Amino acid sequence: METPGLELRVLGPLEAAVHGRPVALGGPQPRGVLALLAAAPGRTVGVWVLVDELWGARPPEGAHRTVRT
Repeated sequence: METPGLELRVLGPLEAAVHGRPVALGGPQPRGVLALLAAAPGRTVGVWVLVDELWGARPPEGAHRTVRT
């Protein structure tokens, strides 16, 4: 799905811009979620997948709640 005016740059540092203006992406987890979702255009990415990719085999307590937030 395309969003007019939105650019995601995933090669090199992860960056985003809307109509040419940079967008703040936040810390490591929000950036990781954005990168994972950008890598799966048009597909559903489950909470379990995001938790596993962001924290690995030992996610902190409340990781699922954090992802949903």
